[in-house]
Amino acid sequence: AKMPRSPHGGQATYYMVWMCKNMNGIMSYALNVSTQVAILFILIAVGAVLTKVKMLSEIGAKQITNLVLYFVTPAVIIKAFAGGEVKCTPDNIKMLAVAAVSAVLAHAAAFAIGRLVFRRRDKRDSMLACAVLMSNCGFMSLPLAQALLGDKGVFIVTVYVGVFNIVAWTVGLRIISGEKMSFKRAVLNPGVLSAVTGIIMFLCGVDLSPLTVVIEPIKHLAALNTPLPMIVIGYYLAQMRLKPEKGDGRIMLAISLRLVAAPLITMAILRAVGVTGLALSACVLPACAPAAVIVMMFAANCGGDAMGASRTVSVSHAASIITMPLMLMLCKLIGG
Repeated sequence: AKMPRSPHGGQATYYMVWMCKNMNGIMSYALNVSTQVAILFILIAVGAVLTKVKMLSEIGAKQITNLVLYFVTPAVIIKAFAGGEVKCTPDNIKMLAVAAVSAVLAHAAAFAIGRLVFRRRDKRDSMLACAVLMSNCGFMSLPLAQALLGDKGVFIVTVYVGVFNIVAWTVGLRIISGEKMSFKRAVLNPGVLSAVTGIIMFLCGVDLSPLTVVIEPIKHLAALNTPLPMIVIGYYLAQMRLKPEKGDGRIMLAISLRLVAAPLITMAILRAVGVTGLALSACVLPACAPAAVIVMMFAANCGGDAMGASRTVSVSHAASIITMPLMLMLCKLIGG
């Protein structure tokens, strides 16, 4: 429940009374979040074990990634927008606009703090600034949104993923490679195309739920969005070296900014403009996700700090099992 203000002052005492009354709900939500994150990390462990026993190779991980990007994620998006669960109503159109603005603000905040801290124009700082900017919002946030917030949560996170893809293929790629931003790359990628398609279907009132032969295959593909991405993340975590290395301090700083500072700033901005409830949780959820796997891909393909990127992405995913539940609990506490 949203915390009210005391009409008679004494806000600290009033806050303590409110906390006591709502503690059961908060603890229940915290347990639910922790349980869902734990489930994801059990699936990640499966991927790590498969990697260690040589049943999952780099080629296999890339193939699964392509399957998720080109088929599974679009299915999740289409199901969220045209699966019959979220209707085209004035309130939901407003929610769509709030989600889009929130995603832009979240990326702007992450870009600002990343570039402010990592100012050097060398490969390491460029990679770290990119890691702060780009979260693994598709792989980590969509499964959690489905489990915790339902189709409306997926609906909001999908908008964030669409904005993320535009940012990744323009600003993110430019930071790491130094190349000019490509509008073609920003638009012609599966994340953006499926998001645009889903939004058009939503605004046109398309409802695929009566078409069983269409919606059921989409639902089955969408169901793969939890296990497959987690197995891929497990592959990368299995490559992580536990021995401390030179430059780990700056990597840990970037991870702290990605997992703590960026979502806190996003949360503060959204609360300041009046976003609460499910909308707040769904907007902050992708903002508190670990560094995106695509940072590692960009670094490898563009001659960047690929080894540092691999370590940053892997460690941030390991740390997120603690930070993501805390951020979501804070959202629940301050925003209802």
